[in-house]
Amino acid sequence: MLTVELPVVAEWTPEVLEGLSSQYRYDVSEGDLIVSAAAMRPWHAEVQWRDLVVEVVSPDSRQGDRIRKPAQYAKGGIHEFWRVEQAEDGEAIVYQYRLTRILGADPIYAETRVVPLSVLEASAA
Repeated sequence: MLTVELPVVAEWTPEVLEGLSSQYRYDVSEGDLIVSAAAMRPWHAEVQWRDLVVEVVSPDSRQGDRIRKPAQYAKGGIHEFWRVEQAEDGEAIVYQYRLTRILGADPIYAETRVVPLSVLEASAA
């Protein structure tokens, strides 16, 4: 088993994470930092830089889920972002976005599709 030496920091910011050695990859899941060896296969390495992020909007964090987090993901270069919200009838609706870069401006997401989750599930079956 490989032991990873991580820097001692007061707060794990995106800048600190980006400063980690490229021989490791990291994920943040429910507040936990997960560090592992970098992908060895070229396909995996290529795909990981096209990360899809899915944000499930909570009633108490709508502002952050709709505005702040997508801006951070876009700035980080995440190519595709999906936001899932509950419609009035209870159906989960997926808002799909693709990263757009305009010369001289910060990257932003352009909405590409709005689709009920049930439709995505049916097409995956």
